[in-house]
Amino acid sequence: MNIFKNTAKTLCLCLAMFLPLTTHAQPSGEIIFQHGEEPFEIWIGNVREKRTSRRIFNRLLLPMTLAIQKGDRYILTVAERFADDELALAFDAYLLDRQRPRATEKNLTQGKYGDILDADVSKNGDVIFTNSGCPNVLVACGLYLIPQHEREKLTPKAELLLQVDAGSVDWAPNGKKIAYCTKNSIFGFDLLTKTSIKYTHHGCYPVFSPDGRHIAYIHRGDPKKTQIGLFSLSSGRTIKIIELKENDWLHYLTWTADGQYIVYTLIDHDSSYLNFAVSLDRFHTTRILESYPGGVPKLEWTSRGYFVEPANRLTTLWGELKQQDAK
Repeated sequence: MNIFKNTAKTLCLCLAMFLPLTTHAQPSGEIIFQHGEEPFEIWIGNVREKRTSRRIFNRLLLPMTLAIQKGDRYILTVAERFADDELALAFDAYLLDRQRPRATEKNLTQGKYGDILDADVSKNGDVIFTNSGCPNVLVACGLYLIPQHEREKLTPKAELLLQVDAGSVDWAPNGKKIAYCTKNSIFGFDLLTKTSIKYTHHGCYPVFSPDGRHIAYIHRGDPKKTQIGLFSLSSGRTIKIIELKENDWLHYLTWTADGQYIVYTLIDHDSSYLNFAVSLDRFHTTRILESYPGGVPKLEWTSRGYFVEPANRLTTLWGELKQQDAK
């Protein structure tokens, strides 16, 4: 009987030691990203397999933002343009077409709206952007919409939806609402009613979850701390504050394709980038993209099939074995 009890205890101990290794998971899947060491280049690759990554665009544009239209054909970026080794003084919204990789990128705003601060593209192809005032451009600051049909024209026209001093902006997955931030607060804008509602104080850089139920954002409740807030649209309140290190400089914020992870980028002290994922089940933070040189400044998941792989797994995946055999 004692032998049986001791054997059972040993088995339980082994399970306790190894179960976390097999159940704790890390995000994976396909991403489009700005290269960490070649900032003018946009690449596509797998989170877990750097060897499969490849460059898809190399332009004289320095991307400040990154957005992908559902279907992964179009990439939208707010960028500065370089020409003749000189930096243009304007930020515009540019559209790149993956089906026409050699074609010139399309400048959607063409300097007509001052400096563009942020832009996003809906699943239907509509573009939303915010701008800042410019002495030489007599336009209002606010939320602007370029409908998909207007986007195809040589000189697209933008409609002013709301005159407001806004910063970052993000489409809801259903394409019917927009989240934007002012200096101190985050608001939602309804395209149907053309009305705004305040979501939360002390926040900026709102990003909708893929299911549209939550918004991740940079929380600014304490100026001495770097924090990420998780806002619930159903309850209308912030349900979680994720604490980062005091001196961390948060550079980019997004979600994985399945909405199970909030992903963020930090700027390291040597100007390289560190990428992390926070799981929504236990809010466990995991380092990702460590094999990518210099880290990844900006990244977004494609709409292709998404899967999760176990971290610190005890077995090697069959695909990796085949790749090793092929060497």
